[in-house]
Amino acid sequence: MAQNKTQNVNIRYDKSEVVYATQFLASPSHEELLIDFASGTITEDEGRTTLPIHTRLAMPWSAVERLTQILNQVVQKRKQASQKTSEKYSKQIIPRASLPSMSPQTASQE
Repeated sequence: MAQNKTQNVNIRYDKSEVVYATQFLASPSHEELLIDFASGTITEDEGRTTLPIHTRLAMPWSAVERLTQILNQVVQKRKQASQKTSEKYSKQIIPRASLPSMSPQTASQE
């Protein structure tokens, strides 16, 4: 049975730029998954609508499965944190303006 080992890994970025992606295309093949990323800026060129792809990744299916697990964990943690924040604010006492109650008799006397 394989044991999970914790390893310290230094991270080095070859590029420091961050490219925002709001849209993506996934193209599966037998060996790998190609993922194309776009910033969401759709352009019109010669009567055609074009989605400019800024990054293309190819991943073997084993990496896709690991990425899927990690993304699911991140999304779950985000949902839990968001829920805790919502609960925190919903439990706070919010001052409300108090209005005098009026009985039907008081309202008719005015």
